[in-house]
Amino acid sequence: PSAADETVGGSPRGWNGKDQPIIIGSLRKHCYASFTTYVRGALVKLAEDPESGQVIAEKVKSLADHEIEDYEKTYYRNKKELSIIWSLMAFSAGVVESLIVVDRWLFLKEQKEVEDCWVEAVFDYKQSPRNLVVVGIKR
Repeated sequence: PSAADETVGGSPRGWNGKDQPIIIGSLRKHCYASFTTYVRGALVKLAEDPESGQVIAEKVKSLADHEIEDYEKTYYRNKKELSIIWSLMAFSAGVVESLIVVDRWLFLKEQKEVEDCWVEAVFDYKQSPRNLVVVGIKR
């Protein structure tokens, strides 16, 4: 059995979607040369995690390149659908973030205890798209 077979939900950490998710972050440029180099680069980064890195490293230490390649071949047909989903997520993220801010602003606006409220940029959008704060002044 492969390391992936021994995990819960296909996650080396056994992530169930309820706890803190596993975050890979950015990888070096050479990691994007192939799916195998991406997986290897991601595993190196995950193994550096102070909380669960040791567990991850132990569970995937026997993962061979041919297993990664077999996985890629098995699920390659889903690549287009995954690309579409990621594109939709990227394009709609700003809209969703804006809706959340408007919802919070409207909530404050409807409260009797709030005299005035507004939305303000706290820092540059380039630093983070979550740069807005909803301010409310109590009566």
